[in-house]
Amino acid sequence: MKITRYSKDVDILMVKVSDEPIAYAEEAERFIVHFSEEGTPVLLEIMDAKGFVLESLDSMLTATMDEGGVYSLNKKDANAPTADAESEQTHQGRAATSKYHKLYSHLCNLSKQEWPTSFRKVEAIVGFGLPKSAYIHRAWWANETSEASHTHSLAWRAAGWKTAEVDMKAQSLLFRRIRKLAAPKDRLSEILPVRSVGSWPEGLSLRREDIYDKRV
Repeated sequence: MKITRYSKDVDILMVKVSDEPIAYAEEAERFIVHFSEEGTPVLLEIMDAKGFVLESLDSMLTATMDEGGVYSLNKKDANAPTADAESEQTHQGRAATSKYHKLYSHLCNLSKQEWPTSFRKVEAIVGFGLPKSAYIHRAWWANETSEASHTHSLAWRAAGWKTAEVDMKAQSLLFRRIRKLAAPKDRLSEILPVRSVGSWPEGLSLRREDIYDKRV
């Protein structure tokens, strides 16, 4: 087993397990495992690699240190939200004005939990051809979570979706909902709340002749 490559731009770590030819791949959470025809693991892709390494190191140190001197890395509480509301709104704002804003809008308007589609359908929605890397590199479809996420990944992440079951050969994939966006607030109703004033007052007229005195 050896580390073959780390892609800094998408935070993916590639670990080669054997030299056998790759026949198919399966995705589970943050891992993509490539198998041979016999079902033997050949290559392992670890997404969000930095977080994975830190969590693994923290668990190892916690298990090996003395009880009175347990060392813990500075990491987020598992129960804490991944991003506060302000950060989420910032991501949504970036996605709504990015090159892939039509994909973001499309996903925001879907009511289903899963959306099977193809690379070509995504192109039809965004209105332009996807880059060559989308057709030859599985990492292009990775669910990036860093602040410097690419605009295409940000489009589906900010809309509350993630990619799954990406089939590079068939050029198809499945978008799966990971959270439901809160309904946007009606800012106008907050500033000018609608109130009932009862029935139209008897004798009240908005005719110009009734408002202005012609004798003046």
